[in-house]
Amino acid sequence: MLCRAVGCTNAVCSFRGSQVLGDLWFVRSQYIALLRAARLLQDHFGLVIACDVASIIFLVLYKVDAFLRVAMGNQQELLTSVSGQVFVIHSLLRIVVAVESCRAAVGRAEEIRSLLTEWSEEVPPLRFSAAGFFSVDRSLIVSMISVIITYGTVMYQLRSA
Repeated sequence: MLCRAVGCTNAVCSFRGSQVLGDLWFVRSQYIALLRAARLLQDHFGLVIACDVASIIFLVLYKVDAFLRVAMGNQQELLTSVSGQVFVIHSLLRIVVAVESCRAAVGRAEEIRSLLTEWSEEVPPLRFSAAGFFSVDRSLIVSMISVIITYGTVMYQLRSA
């Protein structure tokens, strides 16, 4: 049914009893095209995302250091602006949006992959990474928070000593 709707001319689809195989072939070919597009996006934007995550971590650590200076009594640093805090929140939200977009794409791809696996078709899973340095998924957010808390604690201990 799906093959007729898209005008598929595959030889497997021409057999009357093999329409399901033709539909399966079409879904598999679309999944492989999705994988190619995702890999192209990763090749183009992977290093950008890695640099963006690193810059956001450094920015948040800088703001934590400024906060610690104010908390430790250095009143000259009280001039830290609200715009800097808004920029930090904006940067963190950009990473959250990128991670959630990747998670949604991977979730849909897994649904299609499980459907193809039921028909004994082996297809590779869809994964996003930042230039091969780390995976872009929800564990990235947890890792970023743990790095910020760890280094914030170290900066606090060095300031109080």
